Amino acid sequence: MRTFFLIPLIFLTYWSFSQVKSVKPKEFRKLTYLGTTSPLKNIIPLTEKIGDVNKPGFNHNEQINILSGKIQTDPVIQSEFFSNDSIPVLVNFAGVGSVNMPNPDTEGDVGPNHYFQMVKNSFAIWDKSGNILYGPAENKTIWSEFPGPWHDQGWTDPIVLYDHLNDRWLASAMIYEIDIEYYIMIAVSATPDPLGEWHCYALWFDVMPDYPKFGVWTDGYYLTINEYSIVGYWGTFEGASILVFNPEELINGATDPTVIYFHFDSPNNSFTTDIASFQPSDLDGYPPPEGTPNYHICVKDDIWGYEQDRLWIWECVVDWSDTSNCHFSEVAILETEPFDSNYDNMAYIHQPGTSTRLHSLSQFMMYRLQYRNFGEHQTLVCNHTVEVNGNEHAGVRWYELRNEGAGWYIYQQSSLAPDEDSRWMGSIAMDADGNIGLGYSVSGDMTFPSIRITGRRQYDAPGIMTLNETEIMEGSGNQSYNIRWGDYSTMSVDPVDGITFWYTQEYLPVSGPLVWQTRIASFQLHKNMTFSEDSLIYMTIEDCLTGKTLVLQNESQFDIEIQNIEQEGYIGGALWYIDPFNINFPFELVKGDSITLQLYIELPVDESIDGFLSDTLNIETDYKQYNIPIFLNDELITKVSRYNTESQKIFQIYPNPFDNSIQIQISLLQESRLKLEISDISERTIKVLISSGLIRAGNHSTSWNGTNGRGVEVENGIYFCKATINNKVFIKKIIKQ
Repeated sequence: MRTFFLIPLIFLTYWSFSQVKSVKPKEFRKLTYLGTTSPLKNIIPLTEKIGDVNKPGFNHNEQINILSGKIQTDPVIQSEFFSNDSIPVLVNFAGVGSVNMPNPDTEGDVGPNHYFQMVKNSFAIWDKSGNILYGPAENKTIWSEFPGPWHDQGWTDPIVLYDHLNDRWLASAMIYEIDIEYYIMIAVSATPDPLGEWHCYALWFDVMPDYPKFGVWTDGYYLTINEYSIVGYWGTFEGASILVFNPEELINGATDPTVIYFHFDSPNNSFTTDIASFQPSDLDGYPPPEGTPNYHICVKDDIWGYEQDRLWIWECVVDWSDTSNCHFSEVAILETEPFDSNYDNMAYIHQPGTSTRLHSLSQFMMYRLQYRNFGEHQTLVCNHTVEVNGNEHAGVRWYELRNEGAGWYIYQQSSLAPDEDSRWMGSIAMDADGNIGLGYSVSGDMTFPSIRITGRRQYDAPGIMTLNETEIMEGSGNQSYNIRWGDYSTMSVDPVDGITFWYTQEYLPVSGPLVWQTRIASFQLHKNMTFSEDSLIYMTIEDCLTGKTLVLQNESQFDIEIQNIEQEGYIGGALWYIDPFNINFPFELVKGDSITLQLYIELPVDESIDGFLSDTLNIETDYKQYNIPIFLNDELITKVSRYNTESQKIFQIYPNPFDNSIQIQISLLQESRLKLEISDISERTIKVLISSGLIRAGNHSTSWNGTNGRGVEVENGIYFCKATINNKVFIKKIIKQ
């Protein structure tokens, strides 16, 4: 039997709050490796038990003086929806329900084949059609094969994340025995399958690591906590901490993993007036530029003693090879439009049929702080609850931050409060197209606590949720005697397609103090036409004469307005054209419908252009512009100049097709300006091999290893090597297999 042991926490010395702009870490090893489980699918789920509702909690004992300066009306309130275009829901199924617990702490994430949800005491795993594969089971089931105090202690604050960079799952929860000991339990899947084995760890604290939040980044798993010392029923805030774990170590089941630990003092013992309640950024999609730190944000109301309402951005720089280079430092203070947290009366959310008011948790930035890299800019999206008009009316204040190379700024912000009902406990995310999905709770004097979603598309007017809200689940009861709600919900984006949102949240099916249930739903906001990218490749004269067929299919959940289709163009001296063309604009392509175009090429008789020729067919819609590639075999051009006759000697590529690497040889007859680049079938530049410059005459060679400019291997398929020699373009098709 494995012996469980504790390694004491080691603190570092830190500066006082008035001075601190950066803290250095203290490296320590106190994460205890418990072992690797049997495959989860072979572990009998621990049966959920009726929760011990009398298990002691604690009072945060937050003593602050609220300053004057509350706003009367939120200056960026969205008081109505401007579209009747509601959001179709793809799947919508029941999540884990209450077992006599006060609030669920609803959390979940989606992977390539699974949806994994955790609530305060339980979890379950489904396929993406909503068929349950495992559970519901008590959260401690994952750690059940290892002895320790977590078998009998209270469980709370779960987090589950899919790490798409490493194709692994991360599950965590905080356990506690008030005034005795506390743990953050961590498990990382040993394979991409959440039903397989898990590497399990326990992180011991002598103070409560409250409100833990995880974020996945390229160089670490980042955990933020608020630390409380608790005596009896009373808790004293001791400061905010950030812990970083090495993903490579946890993924491989390291028995002595390194943890980097940062801590901020709390001179006022206040999580409102002092630094506290960070959300770590959580990566979706493409990795950030190399060396980009993980960003953290907390929100501060000016009435807590600050000069202005703000988003406070910090960065965590980690160097696993030399931890003395690590630091957690202030990046920017972004002044927001004025808002009111209503912190002196946070339990103000109305319900029908009861005097019990629900808690807004307006002191926290809600989960997640999602990050995306779009190349030309980076984004962070986040939200928190605000009181919009002084009448106990909650709204969701949401933000999109951007960094275009000169630092972070607020690109857009708004407070969603479109009617008299309160909206709060939101979660927000952005898809790979730049569309934003927002989910939240809604309740009011005539509306039972329910679940709704809304969203906006990337080119919509800023600061507006343009899509009418859609109900995921209508509530049918109120929550009496229990003000707790949340503490959070989760909006995720499918890592497979990058466009499907998944949202999980709680609601009330009946009235009672401990009767919440949860839902899991998915939806899309994109309006996308699909087509085969190799439809318009003309290899023979017969292809040109008989034409090629292009089918544009609307496979999205919305109608698409086609505003213009380019009818003709030139590939070198060859004319391409659509015939017949009988479309009147704007043309409404109904969801599920398609249109078919026939494209012909009229070959010239005297052209002097060499290489595999290309052009694009441009189509404009109300969502985006499509540039569909057209390719023409250069051998179909009948007359070629002397220079181009020698092109095979000038531009050589081998082997083709290739697997690991392809050699490219350029023979210049004279000193020339040369640029060499790789592009995909949509003519997007994948990698520049030789920048434009003056190259001497002679033979020159280079190679391409099948990666993009960020060093990430590209998918197998058709690519093009484009050589520009003194403004003359040569294009060769290459195949990666």
